[in-house]
Amino acid sequence: RGIAGMRAVISSLSYSEGNNSVVDAALEACSGAADTSSGHAHSPVFVLLSSIGAGDSQVAIPAPAKEPMKAFMEDKFFAEKYVRRAGLNHVILRLAPLNDVCDDSEPGRPVLTENPEAYGWITPQGTAELVTTCLESGKLSGAILGNTYSALDQNTVFISNPFLRPLEPMEALPFDIFTT
Repeated sequence: RGIAGMRAVISSLSYSEGNNSVVDAALEACSGAADTSSGHAHSPVFVLLSSIGAGDSQVAIPAPAKEPMKAFMEDKFFAEKYVRRAGLNHVILRLAPLNDVCDDSEPGRPVLTENPEAYGWITPQGTAELVTTCLESGKLSGAILGNTYSALDQNTVFISNPFLRPLEPMEALPFDIFTT
């Protein structure tokens, strides 16, 4: 059963045994919560917080992390596929690892990119800022819906191939920034 006036369902769950019913319940709530108060039916948006390294972004994570993270990334990718097949308005944000060096209240310079090879860190505040930006009225459009983005902080971009190293200040970002 939907929740009247709900604009979004935000989930960071993986799709694995035990979590399936939670993902299904969130999807059901999202699909049953069309907002008709304005006279137009608007289905809420399902925002899946996945991880850089899931699906085609597996090329972005450093080689030493691939095997230990394999099962986790597969679960995240299964969740992505499940959300895509559900037929809901959705956006998938593949988050970079959380930056535990910065103060949690510092957003940094969070960005979205469609490049699956982007890698770096992101702060919790930067994550919240990007989710809010995606959901703001007037910015949520066909340009965002149904797509998958990598989310990271421009201040902490890393090059992961052939070895992990920080992006040097004189180097250009190795990806295009998606702007809403």
